[in-house]
Amino acid sequence: MQAIVADTTPLNYLVLIEAVDILPRVYGRVLVPPAVKAELSDPKTPIMVSRWIAQSPSWLYVVPPCGRLPILPFCTSMLASEKPSR
Repeated sequence: MQAIVADTTPLNYLVLIEAVDILPRVYGRVLVPPAVKAELSDPKTPIMVSRWIAQSPSWLYVVPPCGRLPILPFCTSMLASEKPSR
């Protein structure tokens, strides 16, 4: 099954217009970095969004960038090909 990586803004607005359930139907799994979860949990976030992320659905996965997941094999090759900065 496919997976996508989502940022804060699309998730925020999809929750607000009550259309966020389209994501698992189209992509299966949705991956977000911890920073996105933190932004969606911020006290200034609309209550509907903060409640949604507090009880996040089973298709939403919070993963660190380039985590060691079988669905992200490209991260290892990307890191291996990077040149050290001077």
